[in-house]
Amino acid sequence: MRCRKAQRKLEAMLGGELSRREHERVDKHLARCAECAAALRRLRRMRTLLAARRTPPVPDGFQARLLSRARERTEQRSGLDKTLRRFGRLRWAAAAAGIALALAVGVLVGRDMMRPAEPPLTVDTDPALLYGADYLTEAPAGSLAGAYVDLVSTRQGE
Repeated sequence: MRCRKAQRKLEAMLGGELSRREHERVDKHLARCAECAAALRRLRRMRTLLAARRTPPVPDGFQARLLSRARERTEQRSGLDKTLRRFGRLRWAAAAAGIALALAVGVLVGRDMMRPAEPPLTVDTDPALLYGADYLTEAPAGSLAGAYVDLVSTRQGE
């Protein structure tokens, strides 16, 4: 047995709380270890000194004051416990709302991702569509908008 373990068991040994087997193991260690034997002597001396001391008298009204303070603390704690429980429910509600919001955002984003891709724009694409000017295609003939559409829709060399 090591010193640290033996010294932790000395108090239990003096109090008669060790099994016979454990008591014998500690006794064997004490027979070989002067440091632990000295610790046992100090512990016995301390117990003797404490046993010889008188218990100080309890002041008048001590018990009533002690019980009163215990009741106050219990009442304070029960109020605090109610508040903490209320916040606990609030925390769960906030977490549920956050999850619902995340799911809603996921659905909205996912919906756009599931749309079929538009065909890529090429050189042959109508310029009004290419430049986002498709609203000009309905311009009356001879108007400035009509002239613009005619200008951008003619290809060079044609």
